[in-house]
Amino acid sequence: MNAKRLITYIYYGIVVLLLLIFMYRTYTIPSDNEVLQKGPASFGLWQSYIYIGVAVLAALVLSLLGIIQKPKALIWTIAGIVVLAVLFFIGKSMASDVVPQAMIDDGVTLKDFQFSHAGVWVAGIMIGLTIVLAVASSVKTMFDK
Repeated sequence: MNAKRLITYIYYGIVVLLLLIFMYRTYTIPSDNEVLQKGPASFGLWQSYIYIGVAVLAALVLSLLGIIQKPKALIWTIAGIVVLAVLFFIGKSMASDVVPQAMIDDGVTLKDFQFSHAGVWVAGIMIGLTIVLAVASSVKTMFDK
């Protein structure tokens, strides 16, 4: 086993460990704790905001480094953004023009309802695409050996 592969496995192990700690801290907060009920958010929630911020920052920095090292990668980045925008507008166009009364009572407007509907469609399509690509990659690696 070479050093690069070992470092990759160590990196993935650290990421999985941090995710497990995050999930444990987020989902094991007792609901009857008086201190947590008085505050605007629990520690787990703030911890998740920090993790999300670090992940977004890392994704942006690594994407910029990749584009600087390989300028042709910018074409794929722009194509991905265009595809996401098209999926978003398709999802928004599929949204109903009628907002349920329960949501109106909670202050949801038609624009909010359509945006959330579009987000759900994009997320569903991306999750489905991720599953298909993961299976295809696994099958491809089985036949590459």
